[in-house]
Amino acid sequence: MKTAIVIPFYNGDDCIRSCLTSIANSSEPGLAVYLVNNSDKPTDIHRIAEEFSDTTVVDTKPNIGYGPANNVGAAVAISRGAEVIISINQDAILDSHCATELLRPFYLDNQTGVVTPILYTYDFGHIEDCFLRWYIAQCSDVLYDALKGELKDHYRIKIASGACFAIRCEIIKRYGFFDELYFMYGEDDDLCRRIGYTDYRIVIALRARMAHRHSNSDVNPDKRLQIEYWKRSSQVVFELKDLNHGLFYNFAKIVAHSVFDCSRNILRFNLKACVMFFWSDIKSLVKIAGILRSRKREIEIKNERSRAAAALD
Repeated sequence: MKTAIVIPFYNGDDCIRSCLTSIANSSEPGLAVYLVNNSDKPTDIHRIAEEFSDTTVVDTKPNIGYGPANNVGAAVAISRGAEVIISINQDAILDSHCATELLRPFYLDNQTGVVTPILYTYDFGHIEDCFLRWYIAQCSDVLYDALKGELKDHYRIKIASGACFAIRCEIIKRYGFFDELYFMYGEDDDLCRRIGYTDYRIVIALRARMAHRHSNSDVNPDKRLQIEYWKRSSQVVFELKDLNHGLFYNFAKIVAHSVFDCSRNILRFNLKACVMFFWSDIKSLVKIAGILRSRKREIEIKNERSRAAAALD
């Protein structure tokens, strides 16, 4: 399979060389790398990219967001014949066999649509605790098989982390990639939920290892508040698009959450957070036309699967 790696790049000169070096040391040959540069500060990314073969910098407008940057890179990669795209964060590094192990489930099963690796701490010292709990919660068979000493190469899950995953390009062509209603955070959950409406499977490959630095883990309080702002905005979009409930139910739930959070921040005298989160909710609701279009498209995807199942019966 012709494979491309897409890396959304945003002011990441301090970590991108380690990421690219890990890709260059991969056991998987022929990996084309696309760095989607949407930095809003001066960067040496073009000079850094010249140090690595098969690496292309795609420049965009500054600060377009994580999902849109991935979409730009994917479009270029697909136009150049990519069959699989591996999306990774700029502050991630791959084990030398990670790419090969991510591709393995695609060869074994045509219905495998997304493959994600095990996420380790940045020094590969141990599996990240939060992801270990998250994946075991999704797939208890992993723990059961581990206790029996009969672990499989991969296991089916519902949601894969956007920090690193491989996806068939045919899925992107047919169902789209990241929904650009999301600026940052939540777009990976949204993509996995959409794929869940199809017959494609999402799996975790236990032999695929990547390390993630989490560059946002040590940010200052103001930046952390900005991150919470983005997360909140994404959560509003995600909940409004939830097809398990009607649109008005989802809207009422969001209003209730907003009132509760606003009251809590007022009682804590955290007026800045109150104003920012209220403004986030308002801006998210302004996207309602786009949300309705996206929701309609996902209803069509879900119905397409139902019609196919009915035809088989």
